[in-house]
Amino acid sequence: MLTPLRDKVVVRLVVSAKETSGGIVRPDSLTNIRRVECVAIGPDCHSAEVGEQYLANVITGQEFGEEHIVLPEKALLAVWLEKLA
Repeated sequence: MLTPLRDKVVVRLVVSAKETSGGIVRPDSLTNIRRVECVAIGPDCHSAEVGEQYLANVITGQEFGEEHIVLPEKALLAVWLEKLA
């Protein structure tokens, strides 16, 4: 189990079907502002929730694994309201 410290969140990148071509992510989908899903939150986080999807500035984070990033909570820019099918 991974628990981020302070005001950090762990997110997973969400890649939509239209961002991929034959299982490969297209270069135009690799921007600093990405759709993410929150998988863990630190004890000082006040607005993020595990399982929610957000629009986030991922350039401010540290990548680990294949698709996870540790971000400060302030890097979460907006709640993504559309749920995955």
